[in-house]
Amino acid sequence: MFIKAVQFQFRIKMPRKSLWGFFMPFNNHILHLYLFFNIFYYTFILISNNLYSTLKSFVKLTKSNRMKSIFLLCLFTAITCCCQFTLQQDKEAPLFLAQVVKAVQEQHLQPKVIDDVLSKELYDFYLQQIDPNKEFLTQKDIRSLQQYENQIDEELSHSTFHFFNQTLKQLQKGIQKAEKYSQNALEKDLNFSSNEQFESNPDKLDYAANNQALKERWSKKVKYIVLQELWSIENASHRASFEEQKQHAISHAKRLLAIKFQKLKAISKQERLEEYTNAYLKINDVQTEYLSRAQKEKWNEDFTRTLVGIGAQIEIINEYPHITELIIGGPAWKSRQVEKGDVILKIGEDNQPAIDVLGKSIEEVISLLRGEKSSMVHLTLRKTNVVVEEIALVRDQIDLDPTLCFLLEDTLQNRKIGYIRLPRFYGGNEGCAAHVLAQLELLKANGVKGLVLDVRNNKGGSAREAISIMGYFLESGPVMQAKYRDGTHRVFEDTDGEVQYNGKLLVLTNAQSGSASELLAGTMQDYSRAVIVGGRATFGKGTIQRFVDVETVDGEDTLHLGEIKMTIGKFYTASGRSPQYEGIHPDIVLPDNDAFVESGERVYKYAFPPANLEITKVHQSVTSSPNLESLKSLHLQRLTLNQRFQSATQKAQQIKDLQDNTLVDLNYENFKLQQEKTANYSKYSNETFGQIEGFKVIPLLPSTLAQDSASILRNQRWIETLQRDPYVYECFWMVNDLLG
Repeated sequence: MFIKAVQFQFRIKMPRKSLWGFFMPFNNHILHLYLFFNIFYYTFILISNNLYSTLKSFVKLTKSNRMKSIFLLCLFTAITCCCQFTLQQDKEAPLFLAQVVKAVQEQHLQPKVIDDVLSKELYDFYLQQIDPNKEFLTQKDIRSLQQYENQIDEELSHSTFHFFNQTLKQLQKGIQKAEKYSQNALEKDLNFSSNEQFESNPDKLDYAANNQALKERWSKKVKYIVLQELWSIENASHRASFEEQKQHAISHAKRLLAIKFQKLKAISKQERLEEYTNAYLKINDVQTEYLSRAQKEKWNEDFTRTLVGIGAQIEIINEYPHITELIIGGPAWKSRQVEKGDVILKIGEDNQPAIDVLGKSIEEVISLLRGEKSSMVHLTLRKTNVVVEEIALVRDQIDLDPTLCFLLEDTLQNRKIGYIRLPRFYGGNEGCAAHVLAQLELLKANGVKGLVLDVRNNKGGSAREAISIMGYFLESGPVMQAKYRDGTHRVFEDTDGEVQYNGKLLVLTNAQSGSASELLAGTMQDYSRAVIVGGRATFGKGTIQRFVDVETVDGEDTLHLGEIKMTIGKFYTASGRSPQYEGIHPDIVLPDNDAFVESGERVYKYAFPPANLEITKVHQSVTSSPNLESLKSLHLQRLTLNQRFQSATQKAQQIKDLQDNTLVDLNYENFKLQQEKTANYSKYSNETFGQIEGFKVIPLLPSTLAQDSASILRNQRWIETLQRDPYVYECFWMVNDLLG
């Protein structure tokens, strides 16, 4: 999903005001003469933009009286502005594309040669990006575009857009046809007792053969959408008759589709250019991408774990943003006027009309909620009791959950170990390494001899912070290696000679542990310093990126057109292993949602393949290497008796079955049976994440936060989560096994 695209700084060339002011006092003849020269001059611009036919219709109006001539002049001034706007855009788009291609060829780790092979790859990938569900383009449309299949390399070299422009025309026509077909389908009497089927996985479909086949595909898609709505309505209320529920479902489906097509038609040419640019970047490698200014700001917030807003997590449900969580300590939480479950209807600023957010994307809503620190935002909320309220909140800086530290204890066995949750390798004024170090000191002060370091869902971040944290568990030695485009090879070492924590260590990972998380897990595995526990493998991102400005000079102006997150190197663990593609495989595997399905970087077509350096053995003497066979044996004994993990395995199998069986039955009775089977997810989730008897989680807060109400409440929320987490509980027992 893409946010607002290339931020061109257009300059509109208006007719000089002095000319208009000079000619105003004169009679109609001079006015018409001025008008004639304007028309004559701008005809060439209009022709170049395919607007000549529009021009001719306006010229006929010049025979009217003076007032109409003045109106015509104003109209032409507006048209002129639009033309200049378009020309400026058409002028800067080639400059932008040229800068992107130049940056990739000069700085990317392994740039692809711009030739016919790349042309074919970009042709296929871009068409897949703009019509991923194969619901707009037909095989006939694709055939009309095939003339460009081996020409895109030349267009990239010369910064031309024939293929791009032609795809936009075909896509716009396809969207118009799809809207018409969906409306026609909704106006018919939908039969839910027929034996039709709908393929919900577009990868198993070819493009529709022709318009008739596309129409039939939309007929089934519309029926599928209505059935989903009908199932939801039937489960929410049994009072209405089936026919009433059906009409309600159709009405809601109409609204959903109207909003869908409204959004599609509102996508600008600049946003499509961003898609095209990213298609080129991603066929070089999946981690290289273009970020607009708004996207870069969001990336910065994630990296530093800070943002300015109201402190509410939202989710789009039935086209309205619903508040799903309040960030403790944020303005919304402090106000006591906002609750989980509230629906946002409108968002406004001081002295500006409020904006209706129905149908807006989650990115658009977030953009409206965020702003300058101390600025005011006005919300119209529909409360959970259906009452509509208007409130005002002052935006503030919000620190997302930093590292958290707890003691884990089994009250029945009187065993106690430490636990640190590291959500991200964040930087900033005080990065995560400083926080982890302070928490290690707290754990040591409490006599903790064993530790679980939880990096599940941690997608990485600052390598510098990761290097510091790895050094806390080692005396000295290499912790990371890197290799760059020019062949430069660097070894990063822990050089302080000190061990900040010498107890037993277990690192908990999952399929969403990426980049720096994989580096930490892999290096600790190399040294036999920690036992790595988690799903089948980590994410599989072993590449290094840096940001490259996309800018060009136009006269005296420097145009800043966004940034490219560019892959410039690969990183390796201390011994030279690459996490790329394959990920880090844990010493002990726990069943999770990804147990039977592929996930991570390896599911992407243009991910770099794995390639290790020459493997070198590394050693540490902080703590003795664990007997993994003994540890596995004890773990398996618990696993066979643990109903929670049996439920987790069943859920993982269901996910695999749903991924494989994507054909949806459009007979309502059969459809309901399929939905009921899917609904069993919640059953397995409840069985897997129920309260664990005798498991106690005790927060450890630095003295500076011990009296802070927000920190106390944040920790309480995590206590409730951890006391229901079977993965943390099993890790607790593994660390106790390590301690003997």
